[in-house]
Amino acid sequence: MSCHKLLPKIKMKRILTTLSQKWPEYLLEILVITVGILGAYTLNNWNENTKTKQLEIKYLKEMHTNLKFDLQDIDFNIDFNESRYASNKIVLEHLRKKQPYHDSLDFHLSNLLYSTRTLPNTSAYESLTSRGLEIISNDSLRAHITNVYSVHFHNVIDFEHADDHPHQYQVMWQPVMNAIEVDSLGGSAKPINYDAMMNDIKFKNALASNVTIRRYMLDTYKGLRSHITRLIAHIESEVDVLEE
Repeated sequence: MSCHKLLPKIKMKRILTTLSQKWPEYLLEILVITVGILGAYTLNNWNENTKTKQLEIKYLKEMHTNLKFDLQDIDFNIDFNESRYASNKIVLEHLRKKQPYHDSLDFHLSNLLYSTRTLPNTSAYESLTSRGLEIISNDSLRAHITNVYSVHFHNVIDFEHADDHPHQYQVMWQPVMNAIEVDSLGGSAKPINYDAMMNDIKFKNALASNVTIRRYMLDTYKGLRSHITRLIAHIESEVDVLEE
């Protein structure tokens, strides 16, 4: 047999011999490389998950702060509407019962007009939607947040703009300003002619409609406050879990 035919067989035999003798070393190297790759992948995932969790906590805490300020705004709106509701009701009942004029009415006559505006601080929510709501890992909380901002805030603001504000300036303003002499709105005003005021159907109808709207706005603001309070508690609970 020629040498050039034997050479490949000799090389193959050497390779097989080497593999049979050093396979534990080669296997160990393969295991080390595999473990290294898996370890790096796991560490990278852990780092990414940690960063995502920290970002989620950051957004939730910012939203929590925003909602706390929103409660202050809503509490102002509730107080404002309770005061206007009471004044409209007192003046209307006084006129309907044809009670004689008394200067105790002066404050209430000056306190019949105007409405409130809801001004939510949506900076955290807008940042979150820009980043992607999926960063909120709790499905229930994510839906709760969307519901409060997209439904409840929206409904209140829509009614303010479409119904309450136009009512104040298109229905209330003229009858009220034609019937009173204003010292300061929200301070003091006197009837121009009290007997005429008692018989002014447009004036009394305006008050009656305003009583209804002020009552509705009070219920709406209190409902919004309840939704926000529950969302704040939900966020606090979730942050506690995430920070454990």
